[in-house]
Amino acid sequence: MSIRSDRGRPTTTGGVAGAAGALLLVGGAVLIVTGGRAEAVAGLPANCSQPQAGGTVTCTFSYTGAEQTFAVPAGVTSLSVEAVGASGAAVPPPSPISAAARPLVGTQVRGGLGADVTGTITVTGGSTLYVEVGGQGQGATGGFNGGGNGGTAYTTNDGGAGGGGGASDIRTVSSASGSSSLASRLIVGAGGGGGGAYGYGGDLGPSPGGSGGSAGAPGNEGGAALESGGSGGQAGGLGGGGTGGSGGASNVNFYQSTAGLPGSNGTSGVGGAGSSQSDGGGGGGGLYGGGGGGGGASDTGNWGGGGGGGGGSSYLAGAVAGASAATPLLHSAGITTAAAAGNGSVVVSYAPPVVVATTTTVAPTTTVAPTTTVAPTTTVAPAHVVAASATSNPAPSGLAFTGAGDTTPLTVGGLAAVGSGGLMVAASRRRRREPGRHFRP
Repeated sequence: MSIRSDRGRPTTTGGVAGAAGALLLVGGAVLIVTGGRAEAVAGLPANCSQPQAGGTVTCTFSYTGAEQTFAVPAGVTSLSVEAVGASGAAVPPPSPISAAARPLVGTQVRGGLGADVTGTITVTGGSTLYVEVGGQGQGATGGFNGGGNGGTAYTTNDGGAGGGGGASDIRTVSSASGSSSLASRLIVGAGGGGGGAYGYGGDLGPSPGGSGGSAGAPGNEGGAALESGGSGGQAGGLGGGGTGGSGGASNVNFYQSTAGLPGSNGTSGVGGAGSSQSDGGGGGGGLYGGGGGGGGASDTGNWGGGGGGGGGSSYLAGAVAGASAATPLLHSAGITTAAAAGNGSVVVSYAPPVVVATTTTVAPTTTVAPTTTVAPTTTVAPAHVVAASATSNPAPSGLAFTGAGDTTPLTVGGLAAVGSGGLMVAASRRRRREPGRHFRP
């Protein structure tokens, strides 16, 4: 693309001219030229789309299991963001299971859902933001970006508990910087807690664990058969992680009945791990992670269901009037529960900046040939060659000059002048008459 001046009028190549100017497409950028001014929209960042020229730009970040980056375009000062946290892992029932026990167990113990947080954040044009998209818990392993691990001690009998879901957030400092990165988060969609493991009650069959708490909510208590189940972990709070769920109380009616172990507390950004005894679910990630679920009580052949992990807490900078930048938000304005289980996502939208450039109209240049100065020429009349002739009748007053081309005699004091090559020779001729002698002419 080029812009040039043609007789004082801006013109373009590769553009579409209109009554108000010209619209140019230049390698993903939009340049609008009107009345000698050019309005340009910068090329779109990766993962972004712009359905209409000059309209809103939308950038979608899906789960990759790694940190991603977003370069804020020059001139952009705010972003509209939707951050959806990932869900905790569900727990399938143990296998094999009798047909009689199936109605008691259900199809699975579900994990909690992540938060769906929408709002506007203030940014600086030209800066780099770091995007973390939460991963769903996979089995007992917590999801990317803060999901706590579920307990796995009883995997031979109950399959283990579910890991918590990871949070989705945008921050100004890379996650490689540790705690300073967590402090730089601008928006956080918390993850849900993982489901608790199934218990077992001998002839009574399996007892379901507690379901994981959705973002901002506690996990549920595990089911009891012959032994009591563990309690669910608490949700991440306003100033700290959720408390881990307590273990199920021992049954004094059973020999060697042992109380369940508690789940771990959530911390900044990370959900707590579920109990490793009659396994509790992992807490969800968030600004502060949810607590891990407590384990059920157990004896030599029976154990209660594990408690579900608590959901993490979400955050939206400036969402509440008077709130400080460090204040996390639970389910309040702009924060709801995700519509479905799965990995998280982050969607960023912004109005494209208009960069105005002024075009300069240059008048065409006239090339002038150099002028040669010629000295004036002096014309000299040819010199007269004066031939002398002896005149038989000299003028009485003197010389007579006769020049070629000159028919007028010149008399000077009786002398006759003969000219040759510009040299005049004058001769005097005297005639003397003596008596009795004659002179020839």
